[in-house]
Amino acid sequence: MIIKHYPMKFGIPLFLLFSPFALHAAKGPSDTLEMKQLVLLQAQRMKSSIFEINGAVNVLGRKELMAPLARTLPEAMMGQTGLYVQRTNLGGGSVFMRGLTGNQILIMVDGIRMNNAIYRYGPNQYLNTLSIFDIHQVECYRGSGSVWYGSDALGGTMNIHTQSAQFSGKTRFKPNAQLRLETPSTSYSASAGAEYSNKSLALSVGGAIRNFGDVQAGKHMPIQSPSGYRENSEQFKLRYLHGKNEWIIAHKWLQQQDVPMFYRYRLESYLKYLTNQQGNSLNYLRHIHKAAPNLTRTITLAFGSQWEKRTYQKNLSEMLTRENDRVNSINLNAEWQKKYASNWQLVWCLEMYRDQVHSFRTKTDSTGRTAQLRGLYPQNASLINASAALMLRKNWRQWDFNAGIRTGINRLNFPKDINNMVDSIVLPSPPVVLKQGVYALSLNAGKKWNRANWFASMSSGYRCPNIDDMGTLGLVDFRYERPSYNLKPERNIMLESGLNFTAGKSQLSGSTYVNRIFGLISRNKVNGVFYQGYPVYEKVNSGMALVYGVEASGSVFIGKNLKMSLNGTWQKGDILQPKKEPMRRIPPLNGNYSLEWNRNSWNAGLQILASRKQTRLAPGDISDIRIGMNGTPAWLYVQCWVGKTFINGASISASIQNLTNAYYKTHGSGIWMPGRNFRILLSI
Repeated sequence: MIIKHYPMKFGIPLFLLFSPFALHAAKGPSDTLEMKQLVLLQAQRMKSSIFEINGAVNVLGRKELMAPLARTLPEAMMGQTGLYVQRTNLGGGSVFMRGLTGNQILIMVDGIRMNNAIYRYGPNQYLNTLSIFDIHQVECYRGSGSVWYGSDALGGTMNIHTQSAQFSGKTRFKPNAQLRLETPSTSYSASAGAEYSNKSLALSVGGAIRNFGDVQAGKHMPIQSPSGYRENSEQFKLRYLHGKNEWIIAHKWLQQQDVPMFYRYRLESYLKYLTNQQGNSLNYLRHIHKAAPNLTRTITLAFGSQWEKRTYQKNLSEMLTRENDRVNSINLNAEWQKKYASNWQLVWCLEMYRDQVHSFRTKTDSTGRTAQLRGLYPQNASLINASAALMLRKNWRQWDFNAGIRTGINRLNFPKDINNMVDSIVLPSPPVVLKQGVYALSLNAGKKWNRANWFASMSSGYRCPNIDDMGTLGLVDFRYERPSYNLKPERNIMLESGLNFTAGKSQLSGSTYVNRIFGLISRNKVNGVFYQGYPVYEKVNSGMALVYGVEASGSVFIGKNLKMSLNGTWQKGDILQPKKEPMRRIPPLNGNYSLEWNRNSWNAGLQILASRKQTRLAPGDISDIRIGMNGTPAWLYVQCWVGKTFINGASISASIQNLTNAYYKTHGSGIWMPGRNFRILLSI
């Protein structure tokens, strides 16, 4: 009851009470079962050992991404401490951190923000548009990260590092290829690439072709058709080292074709609802200048695009609708890091990005006549965000102190020629230019002992409303949404504390937190207004919300070759104003138990993921046809795998997914997860 009614008043004593018992685990990319102090390259923008970070983090290396033969990045993240994955369709996958998801979580690729002006509210598919073949390591910083990375990091920040060739003393050329097969969905993936390196040059190239068949759920339920899709990707990265300077040129591109929104076929009587294309591209140039051993300057210029083309038509309707959305982004980032002899470290960064939106919609009747209409977003709308941040770190004896501040401005530009009525929906008049100032603060401290590291932090964050928030007009999920131009930035204050502990062959770590959100943006029903049978909604700053929880895990080595791990996550969320009710889509209690075995060239593993039922529902959950008044049932999922690496570096792996053939889906998902299936991976 104290947490419910007086969380901020009692938050710090609560953390002090829990911190000796709060326990979080993080895994690393080690190829053998060893205790390692993993290094985070980007967390809090300062290089640190994972057990020295004053916060809760997850690290997934190539081993975690590849060993269970996960098909996609969201699938590989299931079962990680503090993370929960929702899948609207097979081509989706949205990670929850501390009760939040979508545009309240910041995703970065090689330190460049993936979030943009039309990054959607709630669960979305964007994380699934990153190729798992091109990922070297994923770092998840759970907690408010706006000081370090800017807007959107209310629940956490995910920094995804892509593959890079390493410089070598001798000229080296190494080709690689992978083939994945899966049954009974008859899915396959084929990738190929190569690396070339010497003392000053490191080049990596690659590409992949993938085809995912329709999903058959567990308990021999009917095939969920249509649900499969196709995917192509390519990547290129060149690193050039000259003296104290390193130059990096990179290109990433991925596109998925014909991605069905299965739940609309099954639950909403659609004849067709297909994302014809969804994907993204990223091109960047980075210069790293090591002016001195303790001084580094980095400048990055990036160009990116995200696109989505949709086609949908209802049963018994003669009208076929096509939508085409695209956003082009420019990002400029400058960072300066300085270390001082007195154990001080300073990081200063300046960031500016601009997003330009292009959005079109057409409707074609049975005679072939086509009408041009306003798109889902205002055509030629743009967003400009500029911010500066300063971060300080001080090591004093066994204490580690961090403090930071970020301030910025968000500017949205809307076209002048939007009609005040579209599809019989009255639209509010948009401002020509909307400017909003924002800021964030953070302060954390850590105390280190011989085997333990305790930390506590207080941080504020923000999320600037984007063009998706303010300018959406059209069908979204199971409702029709109209623009809302009066939104203010979402803000939060997060308090957390945790402990990392290592003793011999055992590791324990974890955290507990309270996250208070102000001006939470949510959809509000417009009374008495409907469009083609759908209720009309608009986004509003609905008031204040509270999320709090505990994340705990540990691992122990049994002998030299066997590792046992266990984790669990519990969280609760409430809207406090204007009236008290549960927050939407809060994940239930969930956890993971795993065994990993390595010996010489062999490896094997067993993983059990489990989730309690979720019946504590918000009104929006009950009206969501993917959840309903009965909520989401509890489930248990088992997978196992075995692999063999040969002397020449080639390897073969096989896995059985959903060993018990369970019929289940994660909370809020629009598709039931695959039943028992078999996968094999051949690598050279």
